[in-house]
Order: sequence, then C-alpha cells, then structure tokens
Amino acid sequence: MFSRVNNQISPCDQVFATIENNGHIIASVNKSNFRSTDDVVRTILSLAGSFLGVAQVNIRNKSQGWTENRAICLA
Repeated sequence: MFSRVNNQISPCDQVFATIENNGHIIASVNKSNFRSTDDVVRTILSLAGSFLGVAQVNIRNKSQGWTENRAICLA
C-alpha cells in the first residue's frame, strides 16, 4: 500500500515513528510487534486523528539501524 523501499521489519524489532507537520510532531509511537512499514504507517496515521494536510512520516527501526522518511498528504 505505502511501501516504496524494501526496509524489513520483524515483529521483535523496536520501531520509533513520528508524523510531523512544519516541525511539530502530531503523533509518535515507540513499540515492537509491527509486521511491515505499511503497518507502522497505518498505526501512526490512526494516531494522527483528524489532521489534514501535508506531513512527514519518519520511521526508525532501532533494532536494524535504518530510517525511512515519507511525505504524505492527508485529505
């Protein structure tokens, strides 16, 4: 659905993700048990609530040492 790169996530990986707009963090999550980056994006979008506009989603897999950034438009 959202994936553009092939960064893998295992359910035991510790993942930190934020969604922000103009430097203001709208929502964040820090947990494990994600199965994919799409799962992380769906979770952070649900935490963002009724936010509308362009935002940046940042996903950091602390266990594997990679970071992914995505621009997203919520309408």
